[in-house]
Amino acid sequence: CVGAALGVFRRLFRRSNKLVHLLSDSAYTIYLLHQMLVVGVGMLLLPIEINIAWKYCIVVTTSIIVSIGVHILLVKRFDGVSLALNGKRLRKERLAPVRP
Repeated sequence: CVGAALGVFRRLFRRSNKLVHLLSDSAYTIYLLHQMLVVGVGMLLLPIEINIAWKYCIVVTTSIIVSIGVHILLVKRFDGVSLALNGKRLRKERLAPVRP
């Protein structure tokens, strides 16, 4: 079963694209932040009376979007944040230009 899934993903993602590169680049940031986000959003949703499936969808979507947003807005732009959340410094050519 795992081998079949790996084969399917290898065929689908044979060529590199921007989404795969973004997810690969932000994997460690997502790993570090998702637990806090899942717990936090889940706690916020506790008093709301909606179906548990909708709560699950909200928690998953919010945690993914916020984690990737933090990666794009903070980790990719600031060397100190990149070092803290990704464990590596940015290469000089990847540093975002400072705009006045």
